[in-house]
Amino acid sequence: MSLAAGCLAGALAVAHPVTSALAVLAAAAVPIVLGRPDLLILSVLPLSVAHLASVADDLRGVLLVSLAVGLLLVPTLRSQVRRARPLRPGWPAFCAAALTGLLLLSTMTRDNAWAPDLPGRFSGLSHLIVIVGGLFLLAAVTVWPPNPADVARLVALTGGIVGAYALLRGHYNGGRLEALGINSNYLAAVAAPSVGASVALARQPRRLAYLAPAVVALVAVQQTQSRAGILAAAAGVLVALISNRPVRQQMIGIALSGLLAAVVYVFRKPIWTVVFDERPMSQLTDDSGRAGVLSATINAIAEHPFNGIGYRMFPYYALNYPEVGRFLKTHNDYLGLAAEAGIPAALLLVTLVIAGLVVRGNALLTPLRAAVAAGAVTLAFANVLVCPVAIVGFWICLGCLLADRRHTAADGPAPRPHPNREENHAR
Repeated sequence: MSLAAGCLAGALAVAHPVTSALAVLAAAAVPIVLGRPDLLILSVLPLSVAHLASVADDLRGVLLVSLAVGLLLVPTLRSQVRRARPLRPGWPAFCAAALTGLLLLSTMTRDNAWAPDLPGRFSGLSHLIVIVGGLFLLAAVTVWPPNPADVARLVALTGGIVGAYALLRGHYNGGRLEALGINSNYLAAVAAPSVGASVALARQPRRLAYLAPAVVALVAVQQTQSRAGILAAAAGVLVALISNRPVRQQMIGIALSGLLAAVVYVFRKPIWTVVFDERPMSQLTDDSGRAGVLSATINAIAEHPFNGIGYRMFPYYALNYPEVGRFLKTHNDYLGLAAEAGIPAALLLVTLVIAGLVVRGNALLTPLRAAVAAGAVTLAFANVLVCPVAIVGFWICLGCLLADRRHTAADGPAPRPHPNREENHAR
């Protein structure tokens, strides 16, 4: 049902947004009636893909991809909800609520005098709704998380499906791959978490087939010519390989990765020439634009450290900043939150991300941790909090990680499962 409603929502969103909203509500009602809120949470991912229909010229492609992603929910019907009853909201939910409050406060207190395109306090709310909706999704997952094996499979294969369609039917803009109405940077943000998640799944017994979506997603990321996408994919693979290993092996892996990163930085020009062969070297070596934006961001944070300059105000701030003089975003969601909503808002997001990454868990959580690591890197180089298809999987994976320790503590110590049973559960 969520699959059909997702495709219907994508088709109707172009000309009938109200009807589309009703279709989404209908999709939400079915899992609730069936007593499967985990299905409702997982169905948000194909719905986020279907949402691209409102901006994509390739409507058939969007519906085809959302249909393929929706089909991944079918095996989930056989899985069981992890708990019979949800937990009470814990500190992650309260952090999400506090961050939502700070975003709303920054919206209400912003000064629109020098932003004629935003005449009202709550004008242009679409981006704010996406961020707040993501925080509500995170809170919902921490209260009633889906099966981590289902989430891992969905995130890994979604990136592979989107990457495969982009490679087959996408187009190149300035030598950079684009598809489904999203630009190359957002496309890389969608595909990069799939690389790490798929590698982590391939580490499990009899799961080598997941290397296929990992390769497809990695090729798609490379074709986007996105440096942030490559770094995010590398971070995901690193976490996938060193998680659930002895501390000594983890330290060796981190040290070798740091050494490799240093070598890549020293020889970055010839390496970039090979990896980013379609991008002009002037784009890869000239960071004056980002340097100016970084200077403007730091200046905005210094001037308004607690409440920020106001949500959505940074592009106008950059336009009037001498070293920028253009309508540009921060290219960094952490600094963007600090500049527009204040340092406390950015600290709340960083706290949630770090807490999710350091949670200890079994091999079932490794793919989720790898996907979150890739997403965390992407947040440092692009503004993806406002792109549903690029951020929904991140919120779901992070919520599952944050919920695992709380659910384990509430259930009490469980007996160690038999290896064969654990393997069957992972499947």
